[in-house]
Amino acid sequence: MDYDAVIVLGKNVGYLGSKNKIRNSINYLSPKSELNVIAGALFFKKNQTKILIFSGGKTAGKNYPSEAEAMRNFLISKYPDIPESSIILEDKSFDTKQNAKNSKLLIENNNFKRISFITTKAHIPRSKKLFKDVGLDIEGHSAEEIVERNAPEIFEEYKKEFGISEVYLEKLALILQSIPLISSIGNFLIEKRRQLD
Repeated sequence: MDYDAVIVLGKNVGYLGSKNKIRNSINYLSPKSELNVIAGALFFKKNQTKILIFSGGKTAGKNYPSEAEAMRNFLISKYPDIPESSIILEDKSFDTKQNAKNSKLLIENNNFKRISFITTKAHIPRSKKLFKDVGLDIEGHSAEEIVERNAPEIFEEYKKEFGISEVYLEKLALILQSIPLISSIGNFLIEKRRQLD
C-alpha cells in the first residue's frame, strides 16, 4: 500500500468555466473531474491507496450536488466494486486553496500519515504549492498519466479535453497567487462567482 489516503481534486468550473455546462452534464462533472475520479479508482484498484478523499464544494450552485458528491456518485456508477466505506467527502471548498486547507483537517482527524493527491497534469504545480502552504508537502499524480497507462481506451475518450491553454492558465494562476494582494482579490472574486446561482 503506497498511501493511507489520496485526495482527488475536482476540476469543475475553473477560471473560465461555465456552471451551466456542469448543470447540464449528466454527472454534474466536467470531463476533467471525471478523469480525476477514474484515475483515483485505478489507483485504488491497484492497491495504491485504501481511502479516496473527493474534494470539491457546490461549484455548480447551492441547489446542486457538491463536486465531492458528484465524484462519489460517478465512481460508484463506474466502479461498483469499490466500497463506499473507502470514500471520504470534503464538500465545502470552492477553489484549490480551500481544497488544501479542508483536506488537511480531514487528514489530521483521521490520522492519515502517507498522503498524495490526483489532479490534471497542468494543475499539479499550483496544487502542490497550495498544499505546501497549509503544511502538507505531498506528491501529486497526473490523472492523464494514470489513466493513459492503465486504461488507454478510456483515456482516448477524454484526451481532447487537454490542451496547451490549460498549462498557461495554471502557470498564470500560480504567478498571480504568489502575489498576496492579487491572490486575496482573485480568491474573493472567484468564490463569489462560484456561489452565485
